[in-house]
Amino acid sequence: MSRAPAAALFPAWPLRQQIDDYLTRALAQAQERVAAGPVTPTLDVEALRSELHAFDFTVPRPLRELLDWSVHVLERGITHLTHPRYFGLFNPAPSFPAQCADRIAGSFNPQVASSATSPAAVAIEAHLIRMVAQRAGFPAQAGGHFTSGGSEANYTALLCALTRAHPQFASDGARAFGGRPVFYSSRNATAAGSRSRTRQGSDAPRRGWWRPMAAAGSRRRRSRARSRRTSPAGACRC
Repeated sequence: MSRAPAAALFPAWPLRQQIDDYLTRALAQAQERVAAGPVTPTLDVEALRSELHAFDFTVPRPLRELLDWSVHVLERGITHLTHPRYFGLFNPAPSFPAQCADRIAGSFNPQVASSATSPAAVAIEAHLIRMVAQRAGFPAQAGGHFTSGGSEANYTALLCALTRAHPQFASDGARAFGGRPVFYSSRNATAAGSRSRTRQGSDAPRRGWWRPMAAAGSRRRRSRARSRRTSPAGACRC
């Protein structure tokens, strides 16, 4: 016998609309406070850890209370990339249409792993990727996929570089190369490149694989690598 959906997780439409409107206003007010406040976190992390102990998931809490708590904690506990005085990594502010798109995707929860289950979502994604490739000047047959962030993007780029350097990499891994592949990156590159290296599936020793370097002199170092009969596979995004 099937159970009815939990009302706390799937509230009736009138209550859902009230909470939705409440959250919309709460977020708008929070963004106004964020723009007038500091860019960097002001939260007492130790106090937050102590506070988190109260969330033992044994007693349900009202959704509105949790929404207020979450907005309050994030308002004080993150570096605000949307702040008008933020000048750091190149993270564009989420536009309002993008926020609306997130709400739509969260509501429908499309399964984009298969065109059989989500033909509309897959077609939209493929079209957008083609448009981005076209804007970037890539060939008409260029393809791609969306990533969850820089780590996955770096990992994908590394796999593509290795496969381009030796087509057999797709089936044989790093053993397809005559020598040990060498990856070059800027010394200022993020740690995602190193993580990508360790996940690419080779059983060869790690030492000497990843060579951080300054931008100047990269050609000279590549020449020395070739003289040692190593196989420079590609460069990590800097």
